[in-house]
Amino acid sequence: MRKLKYILMFMLTVVFLNSCLVDDSTDYDLNDTGKNVVTFNLTSSNLSIPATGLEQIVSFDVKISGPSVKDLKNDITFTVAANSSATAVAETHYRIVTSTVTLKKSDNYLGKVQVAIITAGNAPLEEGDLGYEEWLKNYKAPVMVLDITSATGEENAINSGKSISAKINYVSFCFFAGVYDLELIYRHPAYGTYPNNIYGDNPRVYEDFELTALSSKKCEMWFGVWGPDDLMSITINPSTYLVTEIVRYAGTVPSLGDPYDATKISHYDPVDGKIYLYYHYSGAATNGDPYRIFWNVLTPKF
Repeated sequence: MRKLKYILMFMLTVVFLNSCLVDDSTDYDLNDTGKNVVTFNLTSSNLSIPATGLEQIVSFDVKISGPSVKDLKNDITFTVAANSSATAVAETHYRIVTSTVTLKKSDNYLGKVQVAIITAGNAPLEEGDLGYEEWLKNYKAPVMVLDITSATGEENAINSGKSISAKINYVSFCFFAGVYDLELIYRHPAYGTYPNNIYGDNPRVYEDFELTALSSKKCEMWFGVWGPDDLMSITINPSTYLVTEIVRYAGTVPSLGDPYDATKISHYDPVDGKIYLYYHYSGAATNGDPYRIFWNVLTPKF
């Protein structure tokens, strides 16, 4: 009897918990109005938008819901407008691409509202940027709120009066992060005299070599020929495309350039996306030469 009591208590608890779980971003129906309504599929959304400087198109699904959708005969046209409660600003954070949309009976009254998210001028500040700490303390992601403001084509189809809110989370975009083919030449004084002191293959080839974004200007990659356990970061100025810094996480500190060839300037080529990276470090001297030198050419895999 006691076991049966506990079983009944457990079942009642499960039923109670299930009745309390509500997801405010799921779809909804307004069948109790007796009308068919044009409505967004969701009530809320979170957008993650890389701040590339370009617009990014996002879409929100729309449908007709109601007790007699199957009896509708005509296409339904509806309009979309910004809700005044939004913190996102039209033409600053977004613009509505399709302010008027037609839901076709032949498409089962399913459609999409398209919005362009504007990223120019909206890149998040990063650690090290002027004012970063104050910005981080006060920043709130802008929220876009859209309404379906009218619906025409059938007397028994109306706009729902419900909104969709979308938080626009701008994230840093690193223009040179990605996958490359790497050709590397490693010069070591124990293997001859510069520039013929090449250690190993000429060049060493690594396919599908990844540069992982750390910020909008910085990526992580292997150091020398000892990855993936030996890593460093490289920083490229997005205005000049010059490599301005390399930081090895552990071990001897490297320097940019080739100590014997001042023309080897590390840079990114904006035309073909290649990265030319030259660096060196000092070790035990052989015949008076202490330098270990690395020439890297990274070709992007588009």
